[in-house]
Amino acid sequence: MSSILKYVPLIVVVLTLFVFIKRIVSMFESEVEVAVFKNEFASNLVSAKENTEGIIFAIREINKMGGVNGSRIKPVIINNLRTDNLISDKIEEVVSNEKYKAIFGCWSAVCRRSMPDLSNRLLVYSGANEGFDEFNNTFATSPAANQLVLTALDWMVKKFGNKVYIVSAKDIYSAIVRDLIIEYAKKNNIIVLNEHKLDYPITPDEKKIGPLIEDITNDIPNVIVNLLFGDENIVFFKAFHAHAKDVYNLNIISFNIDENFIDDMGNRTLPGTYVASNFIGGENSPFVQRVKDGLDTYKYPLKNVGYAFYNGYTSVYFWKEAVEKAKSFDPKEILKILPKIKLETPEGPQFFKEGDRVLSTKIHIGIIEKDGMIKNLWSSENTVSPDLFPSLLKKEEWISKINKHKKEWKGEWLHNEGRN
Repeated sequence: MSSILKYVPLIVVVLTLFVFIKRIVSMFESEVEVAVFKNEFASNLVSAKENTEGIIFAIREINKMGGVNGSRIKPVIINNLRTDNLISDKIEEVVSNEKYKAIFGCWSAVCRRSMPDLSNRLLVYSGANEGFDEFNNTFATSPAANQLVLTALDWMVKKFGNKVYIVSAKDIYSAIVRDLIIEYAKKNNIIVLNEHKLDYPITPDEKKIGPLIEDITNDIPNVIVNLLFGDENIVFFKAFHAHAKDVYNLNIISFNIDENFIDDMGNRTLPGTYVASNFIGGENSPFVQRVKDGLDTYKYPLKNVGYAFYNGYTSVYFWKEAVEKAKSFDPKEILKILPKIKLETPEGPQFFKEGDRVLSTKIHIGIIEKDGMIKNLWSSENTVSPDLFPSLLKKEEWISKINKHKKEWKGEWLHNEGRN
């Protein structure tokens, strides 16, 4: 008997170890599936890929720390848009599938507004954010137009003068933000000298680009507000490079450009351009270095860390915190708990104010240097809050403008002259 007793401590250790291993294994046998819309249509390939990589990178980090509520997150990549910008039927299939606890990505305003009823699903959005939306069952980590565009416009006008030229495209993001600038200008002593709206598909066609270049060189605005999105900028800047000899003397402010986009263009046409963003990391940022090291480990194709990656990355962490605090994957419970979360991010503590579905955030303005990096010139002292229906007009007037655009574009969220 005594010989058996001497093995009791060893048996206890073995059993304890067995139970511990079993718990660890069972924890990772439990999986939570989320859909990630990889929005790769022709006009925003670089930014959309970067956004997706930010989402996946955050999921990998969270899984290493034990997942969400003890379950491993399993991302299911959905290539949701075809190259002609038409919304795929896959979106409706995913939204109606109960196995997905959340939907990430979607990237463009066209995609977000084309979503079917989200009454039982949560969209965690980190793409181009024009605002002017109720964000039903949705929260966004990317800044709305009043946060990003109007803040940058004020800075540019104070620095260079109040004569402005607007370049936009016929998609809902570009069109409604253009409307916002027009209304804002009326009440803030800003003169909109002229504007140019480009049709999809945006190409270097002289019939499209020629009048734009001619207008700008004739009007000589103090500030050019560039509302083009993603890879549309390639055509815009190449046109300037080819046609406008004094391109580097023009004060252009853009909102959807980062180092990955600059790298993709070969940095031939962008130095001297101003950029507004909610994230300008810089090569020496600890966060950027950590991500770059991780990207090398996972062999991702990303070369730099910009706003699209950052917004995707933080969107997953906010969702994780909300799920664990709410102890639920229910969209209503998550949105209810969201204002009670203050998340430590590379941008410092970030939060959603009570009633807001868009993150309050600091805004930065930088300039693109010859090496293709963005140098930060100015940061807002405090976080800027979203105002989804700015009081420049009544809410119903903004909605009327949005519906008017959609009607003009035959019921779609952009106008593609190649299809209409």
